[in-house]
Amino acid sequence: MRRKNLRSGITLLEAVMATAITVLIGTALVTMAITTLTTQQSSTFKNLATRCAETKVEEIKNAERVYRSNIQNGDWSNFPNGSTTDYCPYNSNTQFFTRVTTFTGGAIVKDVEIVISWVEKGRYVRVRLVSQLTKWL
Repeated sequence: MRRKNLRSGITLLEAVMATAITVLIGTALVTMAITTLTTQQSSTFKNLATRCAETKVEEIKNAERVYRSNIQNGDWSNFPNGSTTDYCPYNSNTQFFTRVTTFTGGAIVKDVEIVISWVEKGRYVRVRLVSQLTKWL
């Protein structure tokens, strides 16, 4: 009859240690995946907000071209000082991004500031874009 070798197999301590190491590695991988997805979503929102601001700048630049002769004559009535608020839709027609366009300045240069804001995970986030309209010929 053959005798069993008492040293074969693993001890309870070794099994517990192997399980603990596996759990730690698994937790680290899951945490890394969640962080990556969160960062990717935040980056996507910032990209969409930037595009929203750039769209408004293009609208203003096109209006500037249309009213160029008025501007050269000192008539800035199409770009009055002050702020206007509208929304940039994200994912259908929701009011996810708030866009505030502010004109300031005088007779030669008009500053334009466009601020896109939204709430992401309970935090207020914003993207700011600044441009200028001039009275150049």
